[in-house]
Amino acid sequence: MNQTEAFHRRIDEALHNDQLRRNFRTALSGIQRRREEQFPDDPQLQALREQARAVRANALTRQPELLERLEAKLTANGIQVHWAETAAEANQLVLDIMQSHGATRLVKGKSMVSEEMELNAFLQKHGIEALEKIMTIKRELPVVIHSAYSHYKENYLTWSAMAYVVKSGNLDELIATVEKLIHNT
Repeated sequence: MNQTEAFHRRIDEALHNDQLRRNFRTALSGIQRRREEQFPDDPQLQALREQARAVRANALTRQPELLERLEAKLTANGIQVHWAETAAEANQLVLDIMQSHGATRLVKGKSMVSEEMELNAFLQKHGIEALEKIMTIKRELPVVIHSAYSHYKENYLTWSAMAYVVKSGNLDELIATVEKLIHNT
């Protein structure tokens, strides 16, 4: 089964999963409620939406240029950038990097991209353990949730995390949190 077929199968399963549908409805209702609390003025909300649409359209139009600028800035900061056109290429890049360092475990953030390219399953086929598996073996590992979704901060302990840091361009808080956990464990 190729990735597209597998993706469509997972969609069909999700659409027929009553618990998942209830969870999704609860999440959407909560998002809608918080949006109404933050933006009680509908014209203001619509103006912000239009502004966001314009920013997105501009970014998509200029995507190649913006990606090259990002690569230049990252490279200037000592970060090596890798390009892949397909999920297979991206998976192989990650595997090659890990194998070049003799790595057998990977601690990574959960992302839509890594889920869609099925990175964990690919690495597992090649003998690489991902965070989810490591956590079932070694529960005492300190976990920090680093996410743009600030509402997770209210219940990060539910996710077996020891701390929560909201993503931002400034990594000082994340570094301080990790250092504190290292010294306290």
